[in-house]
Formats: sequence, C-alpha cells, structure tokens
Amino acid sequence: MKILRVLIILCSLIILSSSFADDDYNDDHRKKSDNKIHIFRSLEYLGLNKIQYEEIKKILIVYKKDYKKFYKFKRSRQKELQELMKNDLFDKAKYIDIQNEIKTYSVQLEANKFEKIHKVLSSKQRIKFSYFLGEWEVD
Repeated sequence: MKILRVLIILCSLIILSSSFADDDYNDDHRKKSDNKIHIFRSLEYLGLNKIQYEEIKKILIVYKKDYKKFYKFKRSRQKELQELMKNDLFDKAKYIDIQNEIKTYSVQLEANKFEKIHKVLSSKQRIKFSYFLGEWEVD
C-alpha cells in the first residue's frame, strides 16, 4: 500500500511539474537577440536607415487609405452574406463568389504593399521581415 501511495504521489508531481513547464517551442527567428523583444508590427528590428524609413512610411500611409476602402468594401459584401443567410434558400455559389471577392481584394492589397516594401529593403532586411510577414496580413 505504501508503494502505491508513493507511486501516486510521484506521478502527481511529474504531471503537476510538467503543467508549469515553459513552452519549449522556439523558432530560430523569434529568439530574443541582444535581449530585445519583437514588438508587433514594429520595424525597428530591421535597422532601417532614414531614407528607407521615410519610403516605408509613405508606403504604409498610402496603404492605410487603401485598407479603409477595403474594409468598407468588406462590410458591404458581408451585408450581402447576411442577406443570403436570411433567405429561405441558401445560394452556395453566390456565397463562394462573395467570399472569393473579399479574399482576392485583400491578397491583391497585401501583394502590392509587399512588392513596394520589398524594393526598399536590403536582402538581409527582407529575410528578417519575412519572419514576421503574418503580422502584416489584412484581416
């Protein structure tokens, strides 16, 4: 009986200790370098010079306006999706078409933005930027 209790306590401790363990997942590109932590949508880690900084700033300002147009478009198309759901019969083809329009618009917007940013960055900066590409996707 004592052996069983000891085994139960040991198993409990092992399970309990593993629940407090840190996440061991570590991408090479997401490791802290020089004790710096990456900030969401920050470009500081790229080490941009003044010219690059200004060019990317201009690109992002232009695309901010384009994003406003996109979100307005997306809202109007989502209202159409809501109307589709309210109907007695669901038009699957129209639903797919509307969703594809929204996704295509957002992908084109991203691709245009990334093309311009790509031209501004050096090859080393492009590599660093590629690790955090997901942060810049259109929602």
